[in-house]
Amino acid sequence: KNTDPERKKKTKKKKRPRRGKGCEDKQDKDMPSITVDYSASPEELMDMFGTDKVPSKVKEYIEYRYCPAMLVKVVHRGHRYFDSKTGKSFQTITSSDVKDIQGSRLSYSVLAALHNGKFNAGTSINRINTLWSDYGSKINKQKLYSSLNQFSIEKAQVVVMRMFELIKERDIIQCDETYQKLRHYKRDGEDRVKQCYLWLTRTDELDTKNPTIICYHFDPSRGAGVLRKLLRDYIGMIICDAWTAYRVFAGEHPGDVSLCGCLQHARAKFATALKTAPEEERRQTEAAIGFSYISLMFKEEEKLKDLTADERLKERKNKIKPIFDALSEWAHELHESGKYKKDTNMGKALNYFINQEKYFLPFFEDGRIPASNNGSERCMISVALSRNNSRMIDSEDGGESLAINFSLAETAKANDVSPYYYFLFLEEELPALLEKHGAELDHDLSYCDELMPWSEKCKAFVEEARREDIETTLMGVSSKLDASRKGKVVSINIPGFDEKADHDEKKAEDRTSTSESKPASEAEVGQTPSGTGSKGSEAAASHSDSGVPDTGCSQESAEQTEASDTKTGTFVPSGESSVKGDQSALTADGLEGGATPSSASPTFDPRDESSISAVSPEGTDTDTKASDSDFSKDPEVQDMSGSGQSVSVEEATVKGDQSALTADGLEDRSMTLPSDSGSGTASSVSEGLPGE
Repeated sequence: KNTDPERKKKTKKKKRPRRGKGCEDKQDKDMPSITVDYSASPEELMDMFGTDKVPSKVKEYIEYRYCPAMLVKVVHRGHRYFDSKTGKSFQTITSSDVKDIQGSRLSYSVLAALHNGKFNAGTSINRINTLWSDYGSKINKQKLYSSLNQFSIEKAQVVVMRMFELIKERDIIQCDETYQKLRHYKRDGEDRVKQCYLWLTRTDELDTKNPTIICYHFDPSRGAGVLRKLLRDYIGMIICDAWTAYRVFAGEHPGDVSLCGCLQHARAKFATALKTAPEEERRQTEAAIGFSYISLMFKEEEKLKDLTADERLKERKNKIKPIFDALSEWAHELHESGKYKKDTNMGKALNYFINQEKYFLPFFEDGRIPASNNGSERCMISVALSRNNSRMIDSEDGGESLAINFSLAETAKANDVSPYYYFLFLEEELPALLEKHGAELDHDLSYCDELMPWSEKCKAFVEEARREDIETTLMGVSSKLDASRKGKVVSINIPGFDEKADHDEKKAEDRTSTSESKPASEAEVGQTPSGTGSKGSEAAASHSDSGVPDTGCSQESAEQTEASDTKTGTFVPSGESSVKGDQSALTADGLEGGATPSSASPTFDPRDESSISAVSPEGTDTDTKASDSDFSKDPEVQDMSGSGQSVSVEEATVKGDQSALTADGLEDRSMTLPSDSGSGTASSVSEGLPGE
C-alpha cells in the first residue's frame, strides 16, 4: 500500500516543527555553567592599535562538556601507636570511623548510584558495571545485587510501609497492576518462569495540596487477596480499571469502599475498533463517533485543571455531563440494535462502556476525582523499562526489593527530589534511626516521617549534597580549562539555589551601603578569620545581562603576594560576589592564604602554572548590574591587605595548578586541600593512578 500513487496524493506530509529562538537557552537554564573570558592584554593592544584604550564587545560561544561517572578507590591510612614501656596504645582511626558499610568496600554513594541507575534511569546493573569498568572500576555483579537487596529489605522497607499508611489516610486513591516474570530453579537444573505482579497504589493525582505518594507491592497473585492485605481497614474511593479483583474487594466492604472507572480505557476500546476499519472509511464508522465523544470530554476536562475542586465539579456538570449523556444514549441504542456481535472489536467497546457506565458517574459527583487512571499508568513506565532491560528476577526477595526501590524512586520524583540524592539521604540517615527505634513493621512507624522526600530535613540534605557535588565537578572542569585554553575562568554559576542567592545579594547590598557611611580601619580590612590565615582577595564579579563579564581594554594590573600563613592547607571562602537572578557566582580565590593582586600585566600564559591573573574588563555594550565604583566603596575590596592598594572587582588569583572555588556568601565553610602534612588531609592525590 506504500507504493500506491493515489494514496501518496491523499497523504499529507507533516511539517517538521521549527525550533523557536532561545529554545536551547530555556532547556539549559538550570545547567551549571562556567564562563571563560578571552581578552587581549594591554601589550597586545598597544602592538595592534598603538593604544590600550580600545572599546570591545562580547561574543559568546557555548558548548557542553561531559564529566564521566567513575569510581574512585579511597585508601584511609590509619596509624596505631604503642608504647611498650607504659603499655599505652592509640589508634588514629578505625573502620567504623571512615567506612559507610562495615564488611564491604561499597559506600553509600555507590549504592545510591546503583539505585538511581536501575530504578530511575531503567539501566540494568550489568550495564552500570560495564560503564564503570571503562575506568578500571569493575565490581562483582553478585555483590552489587546482594547489597541492593540487603538495604531494601532490611532497612528501607519501614519507609515504604509508612508510605502505605499515609496513602490509606487519603479518601481517594488510584490502583493498578502489571506483570513481572519470576524465574524458579528446579532441582534437575531446568529453569521455570512464573508470572508474578507488581501492584501500584498511589494518591490522587489531582490532589496538589498534599504530597504525592507512590507505592508498589510485589505478589505472585493478581486476586482480591492482595487488596485485602494492602488496603485493610481502608475507607474511601478507589480509581481503577475493570479488573474483577477490585469489584470483589469493593463488594466485601459495602459503604466503606467505592470504585470509579477509567474513561481512558473506554476510549482505548473504541480506538482498537477504529484501527480495524479501512482507512478511507474510518471517519464514517460508529467507532469514530464513540472515540470522538470521549475525546471531547477529555478536551473539556483539560481546560479545568487549574480550577478548584468545587469549581471543576460545577463546570463538569455544565459542559461534560451533557456529552456523557449523549454518548450513553447513543451506545445503548447501538447495542440494542444488535448490529455488532460481542466478539467483534466494536461489540467489545460497546459492552465495556455499558458495563462500566455506573462506575463513571462518581466523576460527576466529586471534583477531586480525575477522568482517567492515567496517573497510575504513567507510573508503570519505569517498571516496563526495567522489565525490558532485566527481563526477569531470580527470587521473591528480589521482587520485594524491586517494589521497595521503585516506591522510593517514584515518590521522590513526584515530589521534585532527585532519586540519587534521596537514596543517599536514606542510606545515611536510616541506620541510626533504626538503631534507635527498631525495624519492626508492626510498631508505630511515624518516626519515618522525617525521612519522607517532602520533609525539610530531606530537602536541606539534598540541596547541600547536590551543591557540593556540583562544586567539586566544576572545580575540576575549570582547572582543566585554565590549563588548556588561552583564557581565564572568571565565573562559575550554579542555578537552583534561589533563596540562598537572594539572601547573599541582599547581604552584599547591605555591606556596600554600610561601607559608604562608615570607613573601615586598616585593622578591620586586614584581619584574618579564626586565626587560620589571611582572608585572601575577594573577587566581586560584575555580570552583564548575558551572564558573561564585560570585556574592555582599561584593565587594572594584578600581582600575587604570599600570605602570612600558607601551611595550613585550607582556604577560606571569599566574600559575596554579585548574584544575578537565581544564580550564585563562585569565584576563584587564593589557595594558600590571601593572595593580593597589585601591579603586574594582566596577561594569561597557559604555560605558567604559578599564577593566573584575571582582567577587569570595561566598556562593553551591555549594562552591568553593579559598576566598579560601587564595589570599590566596600572596604574589604578597597584594601584587602592593608597596603593601601585597591583590588579590581574582577580579579581572582589561582596559586599552583589547583583552583579553589567557593560558594558565594558561605563565609563559615572551609575545604581541606591536598597537603604534605597534617591530620585528616589527603596525601599523594595522584599516587597510584591506573596506568602510571
